[in-house]
Amino acid sequence: MADTVPQISVLIGTYNQAAKLNLVLDGYTKQTLSRDRFEVVVVDSSSNDNTAQICETFAHDMALRYFKVTNQGKAKARNFGAQQAQAPILFLTDADMIPAPDLLEVHVGAHRSDGQAMFEGLTFNLSREQWPLENVETVPYIVRALQ
Repeated sequence: MADTVPQISVLIGTYNQAAKLNLVLDGYTKQTLSRDRFEVVVVDSSSNDNTAQICETFAHDMALRYFKVTNQGKAKARNFGAQQAQAPILFLTDADMIPAPDLLEVHVGAHRSDGQAMFEGLTFNLSREQWPLENVETVPYIVRALQ
């Protein structure tokens, strides 16, 4: 990791989601925000798949720290990740949430323009797992949940 403190810490909790996490972490390697300005903290709730190996691979491409903890639920994992974070801005997400390339740059910019802020983004459920998106039906999560 660089000697400078990152501006934003991405906190990802996971449990046996290695294949999806691979796509998610790949998305963070493609961010428009410079890699020295963010870190990724992965908190693994005792997965028994290859989550650790995937994180080890991506740690060569970006500032990524991996922690394996006892499975005590999503809230405990997120709180642990927040305690490990080095940046003043925390970005909580999940191991199946593939980021748009400008996600972190826009998020940091919004904090700069508003001081203290909290945001919630739009989530889409895909008709099938495919990335990048090409001819995939997307339905906003909140709409699908209400249907």
